[in-house]
Amino acid sequence: MADGPTTGELFKAKAITDDDLCAAVDAFMADPTTALFVMGDGCVLNLAEAVQAHEWAKVTTSDPTATDHLKRRGAHGDPAGATGEAMSDTPPWFEVTPDDFHYRRAFGDLEPVRAWVAQEHRVKELLDAQDRGEYRLRLVLREAADLMKRPNPDPCWFFSYDVGASMISLAEEVVIEFRNGRREVVLIARGPGHLPGSGWASGRR
Repeated sequence: MADGPTTGELFKAKAITDDDLCAAVDAFMADPTTALFVMGDGCVLNLAEAVQAHEWAKVTTSDPTATDHLKRRGAHGDPAGATGEAMSDTPPWFEVTPDDFHYRRAFGDLEPVRAWVAQEHRVKELLDAQDRGEYRLRLVLREAADLMKRPNPDPCWFFSYDVGASMISLAEEVVIEFRNGRREVVLIARGPGHLPGSGWASGRR
């Protein structure tokens, strides 16, 4: 594919609009072989080539089990990649901390068993909404508030934090917010295979 500005860059430069981007995604969904698509003031995009050039997009849009929503998200390429997030109706980020669902913090007025059940229900609601495409869930673990009170916990390790419900790690993104305000993404294994650095901020042990 020829070098040039990405759709994200064109959008930020106001050379194309939200309607242009939605139309491009619609066109790809209608015909994944679309080679030429004109947006804005004569900006030409090879939709099929753009999607094939990004592994995440290629795999997602060709997966027969993927929902239409997931395929639409894939149509703009990797959410963290160079094609730009604006290439689809990507849902906004929705941040939560353990305060929002933890059985002791969010449901401290309930007896322990009921608090635990309420926690699991809250986490399920959060993940269900993510699956419906209402938002992309980001779990923020705060070194200052969520680090376990035990000898020498490692603030860079996911399992040093009291998350209450391990299922919340299915959030689209998990970040650790250190005491100095810096945030780093935690690598989370999403399948049965081994992911080097999984569970660690930026994959560093």
